[in-house]
Amino acid sequence: MDPTDQTQDPEQEQPTEEQLPQQEEELPPSQATSKELNLPDDVVNLVPTLLEIGKTDTDIDNFIRKDLPAQICEEFDEDWEARKGWFEKRAERMKLFLGELEPKEEPFANCANMHVPIIQERVLRLAHRVYAELIPQPQQRMVMFTAIPASTDPGEKERTDIITLFENWQFQKDCPGFKQNIRRSLIEFFNHGECTFHSFRDVDTDKNVHEFLSADDFVYPYTSKPPSVDMSDVPRKTKILRKYKREIRRMQAKGLWAQVDEMLKQHAQDSFDEEIDEKVKKVLDAYHGDDKTERTKDVPIVLLEYHGWAKFPHQEDDTPIRVVLDYKTKTVLALFKREYDDPEDRIRFDKQHAEFDQYTQNMSLFTQGLKNERALLERIKQPDVHPADGMLVAQQTINQSPPQPTPPPWMEHDEGGMPKPPEPCKQKVIEQFSHAICIEAPQGSHGLGIGQALLPYQAAANILLNQFVDSATLANSTTAFMHEAVRLPPGMKSISPNRITRVRGVPIDMMEKAIWKLKSDPANPQLLDGMKTQIEAADGVASAPDVLSGERAPQETFRGQAGRIEQAVRQLTVFASNYVEMLSNVEKQNAVLNFQHLDGTKIMAVLDPRMQQMRDIKVSRDLYRDDYTIIFAADLRFASQAQRISEDDDVLGMLTKAFPPQLATLVFKPQIFAQAARNCLTSRQKFDMLAYVNSDQDIEAKIQQQSMQPPPGAPPGAPHPGAPPGAPPPHQGGPVPPAVPSGHATTAPGAQPPQTRVQQGVPAEAAPSK
Repeated sequence: MDPTDQTQDPEQEQPTEEQLPQQEEELPPSQATSKELNLPDDVVNLVPTLLEIGKTDTDIDNFIRKDLPAQICEEFDEDWEARKGWFEKRAERMKLFLGELEPKEEPFANCANMHVPIIQERVLRLAHRVYAELIPQPQQRMVMFTAIPASTDPGEKERTDIITLFENWQFQKDCPGFKQNIRRSLIEFFNHGECTFHSFRDVDTDKNVHEFLSADDFVYPYTSKPPSVDMSDVPRKTKILRKYKREIRRMQAKGLWAQVDEMLKQHAQDSFDEEIDEKVKKVLDAYHGDDKTERTKDVPIVLLEYHGWAKFPHQEDDTPIRVVLDYKTKTVLALFKREYDDPEDRIRFDKQHAEFDQYTQNMSLFTQGLKNERALLERIKQPDVHPADGMLVAQQTINQSPPQPTPPPWMEHDEGGMPKPPEPCKQKVIEQFSHAICIEAPQGSHGLGIGQALLPYQAAANILLNQFVDSATLANSTTAFMHEAVRLPPGMKSISPNRITRVRGVPIDMMEKAIWKLKSDPANPQLLDGMKTQIEAADGVASAPDVLSGERAPQETFRGQAGRIEQAVRQLTVFASNYVEMLSNVEKQNAVLNFQHLDGTKIMAVLDPRMQQMRDIKVSRDLYRDDYTIIFAADLRFASQAQRISEDDDVLGMLTKAFPPQLATLVFKPQIFAQAARNCLTSRQKFDMLAYVNSDQDIEAKIQQQSMQPPPGAPPGAPHPGAPPGAPPPHQGGPVPPAVPSGHATTAPGAQPPQTRVQQGVPAEAAPSK
């Protein structure tokens, strides 16, 4: 009998070589479809790629040279012109904020043009108070925000703790100009009603940048409602860039921009570009005395950075893109896809991709084993092999044959039995903007600001004050009518003091009758009362009275002043909450930038401001694969330091005095007393003393150590009270653990309790007052 008849046929149960995964063969260019556009994922700037494809594809060439530039410029011009009236009103508010008033004309030419700084005072009060609360000051050395994990996993707590330390360090030390941009944005927020931040990675410094954009630097289409915080519901956003030629050439040298030489040839003659009418910038230029139109040497070139959507030729769906375009020559310098891997789905993709690679590798080894078995079985069929030996070899081969690898549960196979790779990682659209609105408008994309609300009060106060000054000017001046018979010396039109003037035509004793003086009434003080009324009304609208600057009314107590401040900041709390919501989105944008640009793992030493100790942390992009919550440390009640100290002292006093120790140990965990002590030190800004307060882990370790100690007077090895029978003896030495209250009497029957007003075991300072 043929020994091969006792073996199983591998071709019936095992996959053949043709069924194994094979690499797809690339079609030669001649066989590729000319009407299919595949944009590479490993290319940063797509302009060179599209220009190369455009050499053989007219549609692509027209798209990158004509259609896309025309689309961006037309949309920008439309969006810019649509808010022309809004820009004019904004320029008017800026003039009143700066006090840049038009000079008076006749009959009061060169007279005092008075201005009441209602808008400026109140906007700066609100902006600076919010800034001082949001941004930790150098002497405070506290964190700006804390990352809170989305689960109770101990590993998540450690991860978010590292994020807290790393990103607080980034915002305060490693983000260029962040604090300056915060100050600028707060003034814009309260004055004009909105502010916008752009978060991006600076290629020169390789750092995250969060840049405030004024309305002259950023434009988006007018919508029926305010945009969301991340502006993802706005179809397009355009940022105006002003770059010098050396900066543009440096971007070309880094390989990030293209067609630079062709564009600069058309900018050979330097001249200041005024194709974009920037009304607010003109107001500020006039205030500073700067005339930019006179610049002819090394002037910046106006570029547009477009964040929107475009439909590429030979593609059905629109693609989110970011484009850098020269506004004057309509030259596309850079084109980027506005997408990145979803951090959460990337975990799934990496895992499945590793499983796919492992499975294909195992299948390759398994198939190679089948080939070897097939060759061996063919060999034992040869006449020179004894049948018994062949049977033994065949049986051993079957017993040693490894099982077929099992595919992962998620894996699917195509019609030919080939395993399919995992689904591509989901893509998220890159949104780089954060938007905040001070007062929500019922309709329209722009918010309402305190400066807008104060505009009529500002104008009325200026009018009333100037009417008073004009009346006083008339009262201080002399208007006279002189008889034609009186002849003054030639060229003389007025009478000067300390001067003898010869008069002809009228005797000296008749001068009083020949010259008649017109007397004006004194300035009406009711005009000043009206001005004060407008100022008081402005305080009510802005909720920014003088008390926010520390001024106290006459005969006002400290508690009365604190009450007025509390009432005044209620409205400010709402405004600050809107701004903090925008800052939370800025932090999210910073997290996305870290996920995209952190390369590998690095260990860095940062100062933990909560404990005033240096700490080594390990930073990598894996920190940002899962979600977390951000909580800002700012007290949006805007309570004073004295109020915070009083509140923290009251809490510590309640814990130590209001509850007897026996009851406190039943109600509270011991860590609550340490946290109360930390709060008291923090409110007093005694951060150097925080290191001397035991951490929660230290307190837990001490409790466990004390619970293992024997009671006083017990022989060594005696069980601790409350220990289960058969428990091992506690360790020797160490402090005596506190008695655990049981709820039963601790004195013997008939014994008298101590005759004292102070409860037993309660410190004297915690005894109830008489």
